[in-house]
Amino acid sequence: MAEVTDDSFVFANSLMGLQYFCLSMERFQFVYGWLTQWTKTLVYALQVRGEIPKTVAMPLITNKPGVNPWKITYHPVPVHINQMEMLCTQVNNSARRFQELRDFINDFTIPKFSIRLPITLLRKIAMQNLASWARALLSLQPVTMCRAEQLDHMIAAKVHDLLGFPFQPLTDILMLPIAAMGFKFPSITRINLGIAIDGVARDLNHHIPAYKAMAHITLADWTCMINGCINPFDSPGSQHEFSHYYRCLPTAWIIAQKAMMKMLSPLFLHHMDQSHVSRCQMSLTHAAKICAAKDDCIRSCKANKGAWNAWNHMHEVLNNAQISWFYTGDANLLLDRKTQCSKAKDLIHLLGHISQLPALRTTRSTSDDETTYWGSDGSMIPATAGMLDVKTITAAISGPISLAVLVTGKNNSILHGHPEIIFRPSQLGGNKAKLRHIPACSYYQWIVDIQTLSPHISLEYTPGHSCQRTTPATLNDEADHFASWAQKHHNQLPVAPIPTFFMDEFTFWTPNDGSIESEIKSFVNSSMVKAKVQELAIRRHQQMASWLYDQRSPPTFLYTHMVSAYSAAVQLYARSGQLATASGLYQKKMLAQEYCHLRCRAIESPHHIFMECLVF
Repeated sequence: MAEVTDDSFVFANSLMGLQYFCLSMERFQFVYGWLTQWTKTLVYALQVRGEIPKTVAMPLITNKPGVNPWKITYHPVPVHINQMEMLCTQVNNSARRFQELRDFINDFTIPKFSIRLPITLLRKIAMQNLASWARALLSLQPVTMCRAEQLDHMIAAKVHDLLGFPFQPLTDILMLPIAAMGFKFPSITRINLGIAIDGVARDLNHHIPAYKAMAHITLADWTCMINGCINPFDSPGSQHEFSHYYRCLPTAWIIAQKAMMKMLSPLFLHHMDQSHVSRCQMSLTHAAKICAAKDDCIRSCKANKGAWNAWNHMHEVLNNAQISWFYTGDANLLLDRKTQCSKAKDLIHLLGHISQLPALRTTRSTSDDETTYWGSDGSMIPATAGMLDVKTITAAISGPISLAVLVTGKNNSILHGHPEIIFRPSQLGGNKAKLRHIPACSYYQWIVDIQTLSPHISLEYTPGHSCQRTTPATLNDEADHFASWAQKHHNQLPVAPIPTFFMDEFTFWTPNDGSIESEIKSFVNSSMVKAKVQELAIRRHQQMASWLYDQRSPPTFLYTHMVSAYSAAVQLYARSGQLATASGLYQKKMLAQEYCHLRCRAIESPHHIFMECLVF
């Protein structure tokens, strides 16, 4: 394998084959006036047998004066064994990436002034100089969870050294968002896991067919050769440990799988088209391994698999196997996507016919009686609900038939109630990549598909709550009324079909939130923050418990823009239980008594100093 042009690889099974490919590349380049930069070219030897020389001779074409360009000359190229490097990154080597990040953080020096730097300025320095550089490197090669946590501790140690307090605060509190009673310092751990988990879905749903096929082959090898035909990214395969397969599998995938398994609500990666199961396009060996994972008796018969009794038991298990053993997620995923879409349309038509909401008469244009108008709107309660908050979303249409439905899924937003066409379908030009990262993208793609199949349908945005008396405005007001009315009767509403047929082939899903169509990095970050808040609430004598206090977020200005911000630094150490109070020093066995040094008859705790001590 040799690097011939900028950031590219040429693969071969032998040295002779590699030399032939290299010469062909040289001749192709020479026609267009390109030459190989041999000082940057390397040969990588993988899974070698026997001794390998330090350099190998590769053929080249030269344009030196007096040398016939048709004459083949050779150039020595250094050989690297069992390693690959791309974009200055060793492929699948998280240890090397950790060393680079560790050395950068250790060597990074924050300038010192005559006064101590405020914590607000330290946060900006960490965001702009440390986190941005780390995010760029981690996007090429993530590191393991424990190593990412070490990097967080190193950043926290640098901040602590500049604040001048005697005891180091908790790193977790320093890096929580302000709304979670933290201080909004960047967390390498959350950045790293978000990149790793997002990378798995990006590989399996890649827009380049060759990359996508290689990712599917890798997942198939992991599933059938290592994990007993159980998908490692889906239940129950995700409950296994694969840390000892770093040399056989992509390191980033193993990191992502382990993080998905340990999340507060387990995160799975569903295959949204499992119609191969209903079509019986599955080998008997694959089915037998899945049954073995469900039946303990089959696993115990492996040693005697040649015995007739073992085969009789296998025959009985296969006959009694349940269809639910062979797929994950909703049963609709057993249908192909075209059938799923057809069933969803039929369900909507049925709900429209049995709906008891009144139809509107003003559904035709006054200028053109052949034009029929429909209006749609949605409602979400509470209106300010976040990504992981419990919410109720209703959607309604008004027109010749009026209908209100309930949109399920905690990860959904108001966009699922009334998706607005941000782009005109004619401007999309059939390019669905523009919709991929939009929340509720499956609904957008469904709308675009409907208009593609029915060009006579036009879509337009109508401002809500307007004073206009046009037909679209009237229909929009009625749809808004139906959606708001439906909130009071959401327990009696029919459930809207979920457009799984327009989701990515591999889509994230959790038991508590349903399908995840929002930005997965933001979802992972929010989930990890929520889990860490719940963990800190029961640690350290429940110092971070907030259920008895005001649930509103603190003002961000005091923690992000204040010039002095010494009180914010005091809060950091107080929440961490690391203030040098008499009570804290007594617990650390650094003081003989824990009573207030101002001669109060009370234990000197942070609460006593700031809330009760009259002398202070």
